[in-house]
Amino acid sequence: MPQWVQTNTDEKYGVVVYNFIADQDETKCELSLDVGDIVYIIEECEGWYRGYCTKNKALKGIFPKSFIQLKEATVELNGNDQEQVTPKESPVVKEVTSVLREWGIIWRDLFIQQKMKMFEDIRQMMFEMIDKRRQILSGTLPVDDMKELKQFVTSKIDYGNRLLDLDLVVRDQDGGVQNPKQLSTLEIYDEHVRATQRIRHEYQETMGSELHVNKKKTLASQSSSIFVFIKNFVCNVGDDTDILISLYDAKLGQFFSEFYIVKWSRKVRNIDDLYNLKCLYTDLGANDLKREKAYLVCQIVRIGIMETKDGDHGRKRTQGLRRPFGVAALDITEVMNGNTEVDEDKQFFVPFLQSSGEEFLETLIKRYISSPKDFNHKGQGLWISLKMLQGDFKQVIKEYPHLVNEKTAIARKMGFPEVIMPGKVRNDIYITLIQGEFEKGSKKTYKNVQVTMEVCTRDGRVLEDVLYPGAGDPATSVYKSVVYYQIKCPKWFETVKVSLPIDVLDNGLHIRFTFKHRSSTESKDKQEKIFALSFMKLMTDIGTTVTNDTHDILIYKVSSYNILFNIVVIVMFMVEYDDRYG
Repeated sequence: MPQWVQTNTDEKYGVVVYNFIADQDETKCELSLDVGDIVYIIEECEGWYRGYCTKNKALKGIFPKSFIQLKEATVELNGNDQEQVTPKESPVVKEVTSVLREWGIIWRDLFIQQKMKMFEDIRQMMFEMIDKRRQILSGTLPVDDMKELKQFVTSKIDYGNRLLDLDLVVRDQDGGVQNPKQLSTLEIYDEHVRATQRIRHEYQETMGSELHVNKKKTLASQSSSIFVFIKNFVCNVGDDTDILISLYDAKLGQFFSEFYIVKWSRKVRNIDDLYNLKCLYTDLGANDLKREKAYLVCQIVRIGIMETKDGDHGRKRTQGLRRPFGVAALDITEVMNGNTEVDEDKQFFVPFLQSSGEEFLETLIKRYISSPKDFNHKGQGLWISLKMLQGDFKQVIKEYPHLVNEKTAIARKMGFPEVIMPGKVRNDIYITLIQGEFEKGSKKTYKNVQVTMEVCTRDGRVLEDVLYPGAGDPATSVYKSVVYYQIKCPKWFETVKVSLPIDVLDNGLHIRFTFKHRSSTESKDKQEKIFALSFMKLMTDIGTTVTNDTHDILIYKVSSYNILFNIVVIVMFMVEYDDRYG
């Protein structure tokens, strides 16, 4: 018969995560529990614990293990009748948790009694304390900010207790709770007087500060951010996948933020990575929030063979090709305009539209947005959550440390923010590969064109790690485009950020584009060479960067890859000549 045994030190303290209703049969000795109750555990036996709840320490009973989430605690005199269990949580966190439980009961009674003014006041304070508690638990705040936050929380607790006619807590100067057993009656009275004066003074200062900050945010907030959390991606791709997520203006038909790239592997993913697929889209100004049709657009690029439906036919297929697979889009206009408030815990399902044949991703996006319900997604898509955050990047880091951490990718607005703060330096150029036109040449069908981008100096040297395909993806020296199958005029609309150190900027710096036909068969693909090249200068003769516009550049046929460097030099000379003399 199973025996009840003493629990070890790491199973002494826990929080109830599911309601448990005890059986009416008293012989079973079950203990009823509510979500959020704190329990101290004495013994265990085959899926059950025996212990008591802090609400009534005299009443002991048994309850299921699966209903309890264990917490770290320090145990003294383990197994002794005088055993003491002390949670390792911060005293402030522990106090906030206790206060929220106590206020929650009173808050419900205020609603029943229709005392709506006090109900709303307590509601606002409780929600604010929950948010501050998250910030404390995140462990990312500097020491000074943590101290300031603790003092703010304790001031809120004291004011709320006074508002609800609860007991006044006597504290020291740092906000810690003093032990009344260590003070005399007169000292306790003096502490009460000082605490009352401090509460009144601190609350007036807090309210004045909040009023000033809220007014400043409302009237002069110049920057906003959108926090996006990828919860899950369900799609029968069969290969490794790049998910490119960006903000999109449907009226203008263009992206206005950098891409956030999620590398989704067909193999089993690390569970820690799944909980850190987060991105913060920053530098959004007032004009961005007023866009008429704003979308969060996801492009799915499959990385594998040319056609997944083709059989092997005894031949090895070319691997590692970037192939268009589909898109998904979520209308976030109301969220950005402020007409709809969403919390980071709310999830949105974004259905997936798969490409049919060789449909361009850019065309697919427009078709998706124009008729989002005219296709059968078969349950495939993304689950995401998002939240609008006010303030610049530093302010967001400070106020939302539970959302934004060192693993959160940062995708910036493409272009200058409306207000450039002192000390902000950017030296970025965004190159968008739009479209090209390629004849068949000696082939019977049109080419499967792959474009390769590199940044080169005047002497042809390739600069290392200056190309950024998107946030969440490391810098690279070479960027390779998506491959469309047998298309005369492929349209890519792929954007890459070029981030350059100032000391390398000169009028010889240029982007080199090389074009190669990619065969679906591995043996043939290895024989394929670069068939054409092109380039675009990044600097003008007077030392300024190339103009912000659409540029038509010529493509030059290459007969031999060995003379690529010489051809580049000759072409640059011809273009400089044309620019100079028209």
